[in-house]
Amino acid sequence: MTLEASQAGTWSWDAVANHGHWDEQCRALYGMQPDEPTTRTTWLKHVHPDDRVRLLEHLDQLAKPGAGMLWTDDFRVLHPTKGQRWMTVLGHIDRDDGGWAVRFTGLNLDITKRKEAEAALAERERH
Repeated sequence: MTLEASQAGTWSWDAVANHGHWDEQCRALYGMQPDEPTTRTTWLKHVHPDDRVRLLEHLDQLAKPGAGMLWTDDFRVLHPTKGQRWMTVLGHIDRDDGGWAVRFTGLNLDITKRKEAEAALAERERH
């Protein structure tokens, strides 16, 4: 019920096999088609081009031993019908015995309204 109320989408990604699972809500948040493969490449295709390099660098750092067990980040996606949307990711990282990331799991929330409100407030404060 909590996931439904928050409209959060859940996902998991096997970093070794480069295969994941996104629930129906997560696919809807990104505007993914039901037949799109659940890979890192597919996910990146939906991420705003200006945020891709930063996210990839962050993920590469998170994959290394000693990087912790949590992943949180805000980034933009390009939804095919809704246009630019802001997402926040709250994730957990499973690691092998050597400390390398083997699985990421978590949820995405659409925070577009919050980002728009923050931008409007910042604009008012400048004037």
